[in-house]
Amino acid sequence: RSSALLKLMADKCELCNVSNTETNIILHHPNKIKNIPKDLDLWDRIKRMRSRKTIALCHKCHMKIHH
Repeated sequence: RSSALLKLMADKCELCNVSNTETNIILHHPNKIKNIPKDLDLWDRIKRMRSRKTIALCHKCHMKIHH
C-alpha cells in the first residue's frame, strides 16, 4: 500500500491529532506537480509525481495552510 493510503486509514490529522469521527481527513500535497521539471525523462517525471510528499490534515488545518 502507498503511504498516502496508510495515512488516510489512520484517520488522524497529522497537525492537531483530531480523529476522522470529528471531521474529514484531506491529503495535502506541498509539492505541486507543475513544479516538477519538464526537461526530465518521462519515467523520472512519473517517479517524482508518485513519490510526492503528502500530509493528512483535517479541514480546519488544511484551510490554515492555504490561508
